[in-house]
Amino acid sequence: MTLPQGKAEGKKDKVVLVDDDAMILEAMTEVLSGAGYEVHTARDGLEGLALIRAVKPDYIILDVVLPKLDGGRLCAALRQDSRFQRTPIISFSGLSPQDQTFFEGVTADAYVAKGRLPVTAQNLLTALRGLAASPPQELKGQVLGYEDFRSRRIVGELLRERRHLVAILRALAPGALEVDRDGAIAWVNGGASDLLGMTEAELVGETFVALMPPADQPGIRRLLADVVQSEEPAQVVTALNFDGRLISVRVVPIVEDGACSGVLVILEGEVGESTEESL
Repeated sequence: MTLPQGKAEGKKDKVVLVDDDAMILEAMTEVLSGAGYEVHTARDGLEGLALIRAVKPDYIILDVVLPKLDGGRLCAALRQDSRFQRTPIISFSGLSPQDQTFFEGVTADAYVAKGRLPVTAQNLLTALRGLAASPPQELKGQVLGYEDFRSRRIVGELLRERRHLVAILRALAPGALEVDRDGAIAWVNGGASDLLGMTEAELVGETFVALMPPADQPGIRRLLADVVQSEEPAQVVTALNFDGRLISVRVVPIVEDGACSGVLVILEGEVGESTEESL
């Protein structure tokens, strides 16, 4: 086995691989482990963000189309975190580089196309070794495996529709957050960031209940659980205490294929300065 360049015997470079395809995770983990890397995997963007923060990897490999937190927003969160601003990121996707531009925030150091496994594996290792070279090879914007890649028209149309919907969500005022079934914040718009006094990078991946005083958290946790488990798509209007400020909140279940996948929390504005419990 050949250890990654620049690593002493017994010391392996750590790689976090984020992809929602179990077969890809299994195959690439085998390839990367065989090449001497310590591999950690995640199946969605939120899980990937938490894993990256815990592992502090030397390299990050991620798909762009991911559940809960897409690759663009994951990249943006990492680039706003001083711990990961210089960590090399490889985009590993079935989308063409042109289609990846629909995901605002994608700032990869190299792009590797998903394709036939032997070729894909070699391209991925080529990108990693190039980034590990001393000095690192200039791979900014380089794409590997896209020679015969053709963007499909329907993909572009769907991505344009997605961008339109994201623009609408970002325009919601005064603020909105998406919280997954486990209570983690998956998305936040500018209005919510301004109202809460925290950046998007600080909020994404944070547990929603952690934004409120400890005494309020059990009640808020029950509220979210009731909304997620409810069989009726009913909205809940309440007021929550954020750092001593009482803010009117509308909690809306996000229903997909007949099941609630999370909740949309709409912050409708401050209603008072009370520090009393609101639940």
